[in-house]
Amino acid sequence: MIQRLLLLFSFLAGVGTASPPNMVIIMADDMGWGDVGFHGGDVPTPNLDKLASEGTEMERFYVFPSC
Repeated sequence: MIQRLLLLFSFLAGVGTASPPNMVIIMADDMGWGDVGFHGGDVPTPNLDKLASEGTEMERFYVFPSC
């Protein structure tokens, strides 16, 4: 009986584990909000457009113009 319970609990423990999320942070200099395709920019950015459409876009950030 104990072996069956251990087997059941070990199976259930593996079912609920989620993998950690993948994160991609892109830092670019001299790039404005509207310079990418998914914000209506003129320059085609197909890879960034695909990343933005398939993931979560963080739209709130802080920029400080100091070197």
